[in-house]
Amino acid sequence: MLKTVVRRLLWALPLFLLITFFIFAMFDLASTDPAQRLAGETATPERVEELRREFGLDGSLVSRYGTWVADAVHGDLGTSYVTREQVTTLIGDRWSITLSLSLLALGLSLVIAVPMGIVAALHPRGLSDRFVTMMASVGVSVPAFWLALLLVLLFSVKLGWLPAIGYRPLSAGVGAWFEYLILPMVALGLLGVAAIALQTKGSMMEVLSSDYILAAEAKGLPRRKVIFKHALKNAAIPIVTVLGFRVANLFGGAVLVEAVFAMDGMGSLAVRSTLNADLPVVIGITVITVLMVVAINLAVDMSYLYFDPRTRR
Repeated sequence: MLKTVVRRLLWALPLFLLITFFIFAMFDLASTDPAQRLAGETATPERVEELRREFGLDGSLVSRYGTWVADAVHGDLGTSYVTREQVTTLIGDRWSITLSLSLLALGLSLVIAVPMGIVAALHPRGLSDRFVTMMASVGVSVPAFWLALLLVLLFSVKLGWLPAIGYRPLSAGVGAWFEYLILPMVALGLLGVAAIALQTKGSMMEVLSSDYILAAEAKGLPRRKVIFKHALKNAAIPIVTVLGFRVANLFGGAVLVEAVFAMDGMGSLAVRSTLNADLPVVIGITVITVLMVVAINLAVDMSYLYFDPRTRR
């Protein structure tokens, strides 16, 4: 297991360097000069050059990237061009919002999708199977922002049950925190139901037709034990793989959902920083995202060792 973890981390290092250098190069090729934007259109060339020196923009692309990597190793992701705040502080203030939304949305997807897939697999070509297929088709075709707007119109504007915009931290109370996350959670979580439900259904149908499942049933084992202990565990590897992709996609979907509900999370920060050509913040968000994806993929790989003991060799 330790070798697998080390190998994964070693593969993540060149990926991390490649992605961050690519973003550096893209900003360098862009026509927008951050120093000129900060100084204003009427600024003198001397003022623009002063800002370029202040933010380290006067060096070459390779030298600036090397300086950033050296600082990032020590936990310093730089200073925002716009707000002059530390990037770690900006991300830390907003990370809890996106993380709370993503985890709740993931939990909602699992609670709905896995039972739907199991029921559909137990009744192939039946009413439940057709219902799951229909709901999956609808879930794939519905955009996240459209569903979010529909939820706001129904539950906030029409019924007045839930708040339409904003966010309350966990320190304000679990009730207030959860109340402001219900609608965003539903809008983001329902998008992952389709893929997880269909994968659960397909994997369970394949496993339920296996010889060892037929042998377990022939021995007289309870139906519940056969389904949840033997069948679901062996069908879990494809499900966990899809789940890993869905977790990574949640951060992309959170950008639109946070914009609809006016939640000042990582998605909103990423959009503003990109429009303002705030390279340190964009790079910082990229670093956090890459680390999260690597951690998720590593967790998925580790789960294979539990669900399939043959992979331990």
